[in-house]
Amino acid sequence: MAEMTSRERALAALNHQEPDRVPIDIGGLVLYTCWHEATDAKVKKHLGYEGEEPVLNSFISRTVRPDKWVRDRFQTDFFGLASKPPSTWQLNVHPDEEGGSWFVDEWDCTWRCPPEGYYYDLVKHPLDGATVADVARYPWPDPSDPARLAGLAETAKDLYENTDYCLCFTPIWSTGVFQVSGMLQGWENHYVNLIANKKVSLAVFEGLTEFNLGQLEAILDSVGDYIQVINLSDDLGFQDRPMIRLSVFQEMVKPFYKKMVDFIKTKRPDIKIVFHSDGAIAQFLPDFVDLGLDAINPVQVSCTGMDDTAKLKREFGDKLVFWGAGIDTQFTLPGGTVEDVRAEVNRRIRDLAPGGGYIFAAVHNVQFDVPPENVVACYDSALEFGRYPMDF
Repeated sequence: MAEMTSRERALAALNHQEPDRVPIDIGGLVLYTCWHEATDAKVKKHLGYEGEEPVLNSFISRTVRPDKWVRDRFQTDFFGLASKPPSTWQLNVHPDEEGGSWFVDEWDCTWRCPPEGYYYDLVKHPLDGATVADVARYPWPDPSDPARLAGLAETAKDLYENTDYCLCFTPIWSTGVFQVSGMLQGWENHYVNLIANKKVSLAVFEGLTEFNLGQLEAILDSVGDYIQVINLSDDLGFQDRPMIRLSVFQEMVKPFYKKMVDFIKTKRPDIKIVFHSDGAIAQFLPDFVDLGLDAINPVQVSCTGMDDTAKLKREFGDKLVFWGAGIDTQFTLPGGTVEDVRAEVNRRIRDLAPGGGYIFAAVHNVQFDVPPENVVACYDSALEFGRYPMDF
């Protein structure tokens, strides 16, 4: 088969066709398929490359944008773009008495990193204990603030015309509704209100959806001619079970997803939608199909109901593209041997790649404690095993 460009390769996979090889993503989904800054440095040192000054994708998770050397070395096919902060907010990090640090985001959520910590955790919720009236008074951020997309149309146009990457866009919060409701209210309030005070839950969901529709309109108007993929997200699964009963999801949450998916598909039917959710989410897959989502990420294979990737492919492979699943980032990647890594990559490609509809990525961001030789083995194995036609 003739060699394809990255964009051709990605779009073939997203259209359930077999490309020349499985597309590889490092950094296309900027919140979910990147490397921790420590891992980025270790891999470059391991391979004898000094590297450019890293650019953070996320201050909270400390992941970095892969530089050109990383993209070229591992033959990645995607480039991730993301919304920027609004003009009304700037990052101000404060030290605390214990030697940690904290900051307040544009939603008035407070985040804290403990002494010698690696990440920031949410510690204060602006709608904690809120009533419907409190939600109505909440100062929702402006989704149309021009600062959010400043310069991105020019960047996207340049990348579209002068590179062959498949371009992906991640909005603020990745348009979360369920998860962000928990972040705003606090998780106990969030779950209690879903059952006992639905009016509060619906008010929060409605506010978030209006924000998301506003930012989606601005994004599609600005960069819609250049991007091929938009990333939505809302974590719905714990490690061993869903976070929400299916009936409650269908009643309370799914209608808001439908508004967003329908908005994108009506305005730009050519743009593919990849939906991110960690955890044990197998019960939601038929609803994702019903919503018209194109792809799911990450297929967290260490979770209940998600490890049998061959079964997932049989049941949903003609309806959903699987984006991820390439290597377990909880156990195999940080704790396995190089041979363990190669074996798992081989298995996931064998399960998910035949017939197209598969994009290779680690299950989530590659964390700080992963040996660099395992990182190299992971992506090199994807190139080795991911060639079409596959002879299994």
